[in-house]
Amino acid sequence: MPPKSQDDHQDNTVSRRTYSAKPGDSGENAKPSPSEGGGGDRTDFGAFVSRSVRSSADRFKGVAQDADAGGPTEQQGTTPLPRSSPRRERPSRYWRDSLRENTGEDVTAAGPSNRRFVGRPGDEGGRVPSAGDGGDDGGNGAWWQGLTGSGAGNGPGRSLLALVIVGVLVLLLLIFLLTRLLGGDDQQQVDEPVNTPVPTQEIVPGVDIGGTPAGPTPTEGSVEEPTETSEIRRGGDNQLGGEDQEGTPGAQVEEDGDVAESPLARECSGQCLIRVQADNLSRLMEETGNRPSFAGDEIAWVVATPEQVSLLDADAEIELVQDERETLDLYVVTVPEGEDPALVNGYGDIIDESGPYRLIEFDEIPARVATLANSGYNVTKVAPAPPTEEDGNDELPPLSDASADSLMGQVSSSNITEIIADLQRSGAPDGSNLGTRYYTYPGNQIAADYLYRQLESYGLKVWYEDFLTPEGILLVNVVAEVPGEDDSSVYAVMSHFDSINNSDPSIAPGADDNSSGMAVNLEIARILANYELEHPVRFIFVNAEEVGILGANVWARTANTEGVEVKGVFNIDSVGAERQGRYMIINSDAGSRWMKNLLIETNDAYGLGQIIQSEESTEIVADDNMVRDQGIDAVMIARELYGWTPIHHSVDDVAGKVSIDNVQSMTYLVLLSLVQLVQ
Repeated sequence: MPPKSQDDHQDNTVSRRTYSAKPGDSGENAKPSPSEGGGGDRTDFGAFVSRSVRSSADRFKGVAQDADAGGPTEQQGTTPLPRSSPRRERPSRYWRDSLRENTGEDVTAAGPSNRRFVGRPGDEGGRVPSAGDGGDDGGNGAWWQGLTGSGAGNGPGRSLLALVIVGVLVLLLLIFLLTRLLGGDDQQQVDEPVNTPVPTQEIVPGVDIGGTPAGPTPTEGSVEEPTETSEIRRGGDNQLGGEDQEGTPGAQVEEDGDVAESPLARECSGQCLIRVQADNLSRLMEETGNRPSFAGDEIAWVVATPEQVSLLDADAEIELVQDERETLDLYVVTVPEGEDPALVNGYGDIIDESGPYRLIEFDEIPARVATLANSGYNVTKVAPAPPTEEDGNDELPPLSDASADSLMGQVSSSNITEIIADLQRSGAPDGSNLGTRYYTYPGNQIAADYLYRQLESYGLKVWYEDFLTPEGILLVNVVAEVPGEDDSSVYAVMSHFDSINNSDPSIAPGADDNSSGMAVNLEIARILANYELEHPVRFIFVNAEEVGILGANVWARTANTEGVEVKGVFNIDSVGAERQGRYMIINSDAGSRWMKNLLIETNDAYGLGQIIQSEESTEIVADDNMVRDQGIDAVMIARELYGWTPIHHSVDDVAGKVSIDNVQSMTYLVLLSLVQLVQ
């Protein structure tokens, strides 16, 4: 068929491309377009607000424990302490009651000093009569008469002396017992019962155990000091005397792995942007589970949760830059050594800086940086915030175990519908359903951030590859990878994400061209992320296809420079046309013919019902041409070519004119073909 040439852009055109017409069409004739319809709801990326868990020290007392039985031990000659009260309550005549109950054996009084009380010789069995026995002096040897000598004809002086001695002894004993009673609280805090084992525990500086300073502080006259220092372990069971010591709760201290909340974390309401400076920055990022939005020499700007802020604050120097997660208009400018940093002042607000780096909130998005680039300044787009929740899949099944039916069953028509609607709205004014991804409009970078977040939510490693247009606009490609065991062969799925409206670039919804291709790309990425692959797959979303096929050229050159062994690229462009039904075109060259044959054979083997037109035309120009020009095999997969329909490159290219079934069936074809290469 004869080639057909038409301009592929508006005023800002950098180059033109030409597509061939479909057999049967001639001149400007095109098939009628179906009616418009609605789209899906936009995904809500809400902020995840988390809580910090902090432990505190509980007040407790130690009670001596029997070394053999493992239970509480009472001191001889004392009443056990009520465990519900910090004071020992005793009756006022406690010492007298003890004397009355004496059996004649040695009785050890409480405290370090022991006193001995015995029954009077001659008493029956050595027993001391009770107070009820009275002072009978009828030859029965009453204890009072024996003590004073009054019953044995002794003089009154001796009796008085004995009485004074007894009174003094009683008074001393009473003072001793009162001293023990009133000083019981403090003694319990610092004294250890003699011969009671003391657990060896580490002292934690500053931890308040029962309201006393760490370590013993014995006073004069107290019991013998422990020979070992009581220590408290971090993170374990801190009960003094064992877990089964009833009524004695263990001290609660911070467990290993828990990190005290940083003051900066309390200023971070959900996800916030912080600057991190540290040696071994990449290792620190990995250990703390952070993905930087920009990383330089020993410095990174990171969007982090409060928990991550606390982790980083423990090991690095950090500063809170802003209490929000949005990075859409943020760029980092690296000032060359010896150059004047003031050159960056006219581009927007400098919200943070460190060393040669300036974090700038640009006034215009995408950023126009021709002057900076020509002066040797490097400008880098800051990546969006990472997902607040990560996929916990650690063990993945091998892709070789998956059947064709199970893989096709995972393709979601609702996902496809939602993706197309979301991308159609990129850059739309509030309340509008029609946006634009034209390369000079903010919607272009909004779409890039959307793709980045979607891919990262699948658990993939994602990055930007930025480049400059001829007029100095900084654009990005979005690249993600599902890893494989053998990277000697890497395969890729590609789709361009910019859009155009030849009449008004401010409204360029681009639902079929090329939200449909991106939906196929994202669905395959989502599904393959759940498997272990033999060979890696890269998912590439290239920019500025509509104005010179710039992004694909940059990506291919970068892959070659980095030594990535890309063996084949499936370029998916405009695959949702409802009016085309199952009709499709595959274009290749002689070198990539094997990929076209693989698609045809897969369609036949699985009965996918696609009506395929096979081409090897140099007149059909798209992203795959630029990839092949860099020596990488690539094929184009499409349902429409430029000029076949009046819908493309107009305000009428909307989601309602896209067949979700056609996009879904194309996803089956590319997915099953790719699986045969990477499993």
